[in-house]
Amino acid sequence: VPTSLMERFDRNIVYGPDSSLSTYCERRISEMKSFTRILMLLLLILGLLILSGMAMAAEINLIKNTSMELADSSNPNMPSGWKTWKSTTATIDFGWSKDVAYDGKCSLVLGEVSGAGSACWQTGVINVVKGKKYKASIYIKAQGIAPGEEVTFSLYWWAFAPRAIIHRTSEKYELTGDTDWMLVTVEGVAADDIDQVAVHFFRTAPAQGRIWIDKASLVQLD
Repeated sequence: VPTSLMERFDRNIVYGPDSSLSTYCERRISEMKSFTRILMLLLLILGLLILSGMAMAAEINLIKNTSMELADSSNPNMPSGWKTWKSTTATIDFGWSKDVAYDGKCSLVLGEVSGAGSACWQTGVINVVKGKKYKASIYIKAQGIAPGEEVTFSLYWWAFAPRAIIHRTSEKYELTGDTDWMLVTVEGVAADDIDQVAVHFFRTAPAQGRIWIDKASLVQLD
């Protein structure tokens, strides 16, 4: 207990006015606890940011014109990075819609398919890593189709030498009629003889009505 004015003055300088050593220590401990909590929170946020960055890096969309918004530089009537294909015996009305879309303003259209065979919209070939697993996805919307129509979503695996399609991985989806935007997917592994892949969406004759496709994605899963 201070017994002189000088002792009280010294105590006030070190611990604060009218404070005891125990109060001073409690205040410092409380401050240290607050600092520790803030530090732990900052470390948690940093860890979440790192994990989020890793997840984003692991799922980079390999399809460039994913929402079909960009026109081809050499043919403004076609979307960049996309092309059509059909059997020689099939007739179909392909389209690039500017007023129906799941994402953005545009989508691709496969109209009625008559004759025999099939028709598709497809991406160009995309480089892949041998032994890695890939997942493709796309949103589709159907109008005026016959209930029970089956559509096919495929990965076509390519090799450089010899330049050829080696095999394909496909998923079939049966549509019940008019369908609002729904997600379809297909997964596959790039074998040791594979260098590239292309994404295809097919209709097969006879098929009526229209199907729109939009927001395409191809990501490496591992």
